[in-house]
Formats: sequence, C-alpha cells, structure tokens
Amino acid sequence: MKEIFSEVKEIKKPNMNVAVINGYNDPDFLKYKDNIQNIQEKGKFLDYDSMESSHFSSVDSRDKFSKRLCDCTGVVLFGKRKESDETVSLISHVDVITEAMRNTKPERIAKMLSYKEAEKARLKLIIEKIKRDIENSTDEEEIEMYDDDLEMDVSRNKIECLNEEIEDSLQQLKNLDRDVSSEEYEKFEKEMDDVFSSFVNLVDLKTVTGTIVGGQIIKESELEDEAGEITAEKNRTEAEMYDKSIVFWKERIAKYFGFKPDVAHPPLTFRRKKHGTSVFVDTQKRKVFAVYESVQ
Repeated sequence: MKEIFSEVKEIKKPNMNVAVINGYNDPDFLKYKDNIQNIQEKGKFLDYDSMESSHFSSVDSRDKFSKRLCDCTGVVLFGKRKESDETVSLISHVDVITEAMRNTKPERIAKMLSYKEAEKARLKLIIEKIKRDIENSTDEEEIEMYDDDLEMDVSRNKIECLNEEIEDSLQQLKNLDRDVSSEEYEKFEKEMDDVFSSFVNLVDLKTVTGTIVGGQIIKESELEDEAGEITAEKNRTEAEMYDKSIVFWKERIAKYFGFKPDVAHPPLTFRRKKHGTSVFVDTQKRKVFAVYESVQ
C-alpha cells in the first residue's frame, strides 16, 4: 500500500481511554470485572497460541480480547465508519521481536539465540522436575491453586495441576522453536498491509485512535552468580528488543494513519509461572482494559 501520510505532519491524537489493572487482586479489577467478563463472553478472542496464520483480529464492531502478551506486542485501533456513527476496532498480537531482529546486528542475534537455547534447557529441566513430583504424588492429593475465573484460591487435584504445568511448559518450548524466515516475515507484512488497508478504506481517518499494548523487559535476578555477566547482557538485549518493538508499531501506524500511538502501559518486568498482559477491548466505548497477569 502507498504511504498515505508521507507528506503530512504527524497528527496529534488524544490519549486513549485505557484502564491499566495490576493483576486480578487489584481493586480496579473488581471495578471493571463486569465489563471484562462481558467482553470475554460476547467478544472475539484472538488466540496467539493456537493461531496458524493470523496475527490480527477482524475489523468490525465486535468487542475483542487477547491474552498473555509476554514478549509479544500489538496495537488496538478504533475508528468510525465513513457512512455511519458505528465504531469499529482492530486488535493485534504479534511476536515482533523476530521482525525487529532484521535490523539488529548479527552478534546480537547470536546472543539472543543462545539465550533461547538456555531457556529451552531450563524448561526441559522444569518438566523433568514436575514429572518427578507426579511420581511422588498420590491420586487423591490436593493443593491450593488460584483460579483466575473465580478470583480465589481453590483446592485442586495435585497431579492434574502438575500435568497442566507440563502442558504450559511444552507450549513455551513450542513457541521458542518458532522460527520466522524471510518468507514468513513477508507473509506477515502482507497480512498487516491487507488489514490496515481495509481499516483505512472502511473508516473516517479523522476518527482513528490507537495504542500499543504488551511487551516485557524481564529482570533476571535469581540466577547463579557465575551467570551474572550473561544475565546483565540478556537484560540489556531484552530492553533493546522491546524498544525496537515499540518503534516498529509507531512507524507502521504512522505510515497508514498519520500518527504515532502512545504506549498503553509499562512492560512487564518480573517473570511468573503464568504471566503476560491480557487486553480487553470495548469497541463502542473505545475503552481498553490492560490486565497484568502477574503483579509488577
């Protein structure tokens, strides 16, 4: 698509209506619980873990949500249709780190790949430990687990929970094995161009607003001392890749819509067993709820 705003100064957009919620125990979660629940029940779910090709939602008037953006980032866009007052929205969920690496020095890429192998080794050790825990557990044994849906601790079968942890770790391994080739990157760029072009053709551009969501800068502080040098380099590299991801989205949105969106919330900074930022979009109210899965 031809760059629409190449000769136009950047348009200043109003701040987005974003509620940043610091975990499910945050009082603001209770405040907005009904809104978020309604979006989950009636909205469209953009599922990154199971998607085969699409990194973007449909462009329509439905509410939308996506869960557990960790390294992944994305954008939320709103706009009014040209011939009506109906608002439409779009949400994306993309591992931009790999795309950002195209502009990263080769030695940096090599270090990132070594970190990926180290993370895969760590996950494999976790899986083996969980398997040993299962062998030493009884069928009737129960443990207390926090239930996200009920927002409370509940008693659950220990072996069942441990098997879920194995599945979660296996999914993380699968994600780490994803390799974005030049061909796949070009496919992603085409998908993005198709979706953004559709949005441009559908809405009055003067009504478009947007924000950037997701991302993390994990501060590894629990490693052995001898890994300190590697840890410091990893922290610097992750911060660099997060910054590149933000620049990536700002440049793409400016290209199609003529403004650079704000970032909706700070990146995650601490790793938990299940962490990430879940994003819920109320389309007609132009409201975004960004919920940290783990407290900062």
